[in-house]
Amino acid sequence: MNGMETTTERMLNKIAEDMSPSIEVVDELQKLGYDEIFELAGNKLMFVQAGLFFYPREFKVDHVIRIDQLGSCFGLSHQSGKFKGIFMAYTSYWPKNAL
Repeated sequence: MNGMETTTERMLNKIAEDMSPSIEVVDELQKLGYDEIFELAGNKLMFVQAGLFFYPREFKVDHVIRIDQLGSCFGLSHQSGKFKGIFMAYTSYWPKNAL
């Protein structure tokens, strides 16, 4: 487009740029054995790969890594010792100068 970047292209480039630190953090936690992915499902954590649900109180937070002003990555281990995984938390705040 004549060297002009559209708003959509700027947004996609910004998303890719912002994702880079997240990917690096996840890679590092996976090297430490945090292989599972957890997502928030109501008031529980869902172990995505197995479709299992747990109460957050069943986990210990082993690592907290701030990614940027928008989010943090948590390395969690289940009290049983059977599960170690990653939970990503993001805020809905979007800085005015993001694009």
